Formats: sequence, C-alpha cells, structure tokens
Amino acid sequence: MTLSEAENVFAKALVSDCRLYRSHVASIFAEKRQIIRKSGLLDYCEPEISFKEIGGLESLKEWLGKRRLGLPRRGPSGKG
Repeated sequence: MTLSEAENVFAKALVSDCRLYRSHVASIFAEKRQIIRKSGLLDYCEPEISFKEIGGLESLKEWLGKRRLGLPRRGPSGKG
C-alpha cells in the first residue's frame, strides 16, 4: 500500500471510534486485500499457519508477547 492508501484506510477506521481498536484489524486487512487485488500486480495470500506454529524466533515472540500486555484488549463495543 502507498502511504496515501494507508492513511485513507486508517482514517476510515478512525471515523467511527476516534481510536484504533483490535476490532478494526479485520476491516483494515480487507481494505488492504482490495487495494492489492485492484493493482493487478500482486496477489494477497492468507497465512495458513498461526504465529505460534512458526519455528524459532523465540526472542521476538517473547518481546511481542510482553508488548501485547500494554495494548488495550477491548474496543468500545466490548469486542477484542
């Protein structure tokens, strides 16, 4: 995505709640897939494995796990 496309996607997500929540991730990825599809240059492939299934990178996984604790768990709708 270009910077302009990313700004538009995030602005669209922010309009309703004035903040970004975990619940916005699905709609942001949907917009990203649409932009990629429209370009005709790339394909978007959904990952077939989870983050936990990736071998190695234990230090990175630990670091990300610690940082996740500092993020809000729920949006205003109560969905996380």
